[in-house]
Amino acid sequence: MASNSTVVESGPESLTTPHLELVNGQVPYRDAVVSWKIPKVELLGEKRYIDSFESDCVTHVVLQVSDARQRQVFSQIGVQHDYGYPFPFWHFLGKMISQALFENETSLEILSFTRVNDREFVGFENKNYPKSNNSTDINAVEVSLKRPRPNEPMEVFWRPARGIIIQFETGYRNPFRPLDGYLWSMLDG
Repeated sequence: MASNSTVVESGPESLTTPHLELVNGQVPYRDAVVSWKIPKVELLGEKRYIDSFESDCVTHVVLQVSDARQRQVFSQIGVQHDYGYPFPFWHFLGKMISQALFENETSLEILSFTRVNDREFVGFENKNYPKSNNSTDINAVEVSLKRPRPNEPMEVFWRPARGIIIQFETGYRNPFRPLDGYLWSMLDG
């Protein structure tokens, strides 16, 4: 699918700047990211949650990411970020997060999104979570991306979704709630 992308032409200034691939806005967002290589990812979390984390219980993931962090992440993988066409980038970040959480890059599907100042909140649904006709249980985690470092895995930090993050999805489907077993008082902060 490399034919769907174009490469920035090199010039004299390109000796110090990376060649960033541009996204073709004429192709479906899922196809636009086919040639992008998912970097190695490392899952990080707070010690108090990491021992009891069960990825098979996660139904939804909310990514909180700043504009600056997105530029850093995509620059690291060699792609020019385009705020006018965000879906390929969210889809790719979902694949990266899915790989970190579930060791499978295809588990997350974009559900909804919102923007607050210079941050985007992107909700994903775990499409591999077994659905029950009478179950309304939603177990959400929030994730953020650490600053990328050259020649190091991308670090994905997770924790149970806080109330403010859960409210982001309220009204879209069912209200999110944090993973079972976690106290609301532990989620503040």
